Amino acid sequence: PTDKSVREESLFQYAKLNYELGRSDEAISSLEAYSNIFPEGKYEEEVSDLISEAFFHTNDYEKAINYTKSVSKKTPKIKEIFQKASFYKGVEDFNKSQYQSAVTYFTQSLSTPQNKEFEIKAHYWLAETYAIGAKLSEALPHYQQVIWNAGNNVIEKNKARYGIGYIYYNLKDYKNALTSFKYYVDNNVP
Repeated sequence: PTDKSVREESLFQYAKLNYELGRSDEAISSLEAYSNIFPEGKYEEEVSDLISEAFFHTNDYEKAINYTKSVSKKTPKIKEIFQKASFYKGVEDFNKSQYQSAVTYFTQSLSTPQNKEFEIKAHYWLAETYAIGAKLSEALPHYQQVIWNAGNNVIEKNKARYGIGYIYYNLKDYKNALTSFKYYVDNNVP
């Protein structure tokens, strides 16, 4: 092996070991160094995946999102981290009552549906965000997406039914509100 290949292998293994030991800052630093020194290196795809995961695991969702956007070759792992980081950034903004920003991030999460569970969650929280803003016609289809796509997940379906019940109630469509609330009560899991 050449000095360059030994150096590449050493830097990659060092970075990967830091990642596996949970030393996110050191992992990110050494993984980025690998990318800068070996932009066409044999581990570049795995390095990109690891950097995006490391940013995600530090809960710096904004950095994870920005990094995944910057990667030219988007692996399924990169796309999934983008989806999840966008979702969690949306939840952060929702919890800060920054609803417009939350809508942007939930919508962004839905733009890359890699993980069904997070797709369902993004629809639910997007519906909740619209409902808080009294944008009931925007909320309804997202609650419906949860019901249609949640499979056997009764808890998610029930939360969506409950939200739909309130939409119909606020629209003074009491018949459909009653149907949704009854479904919720009949299927509520303690």
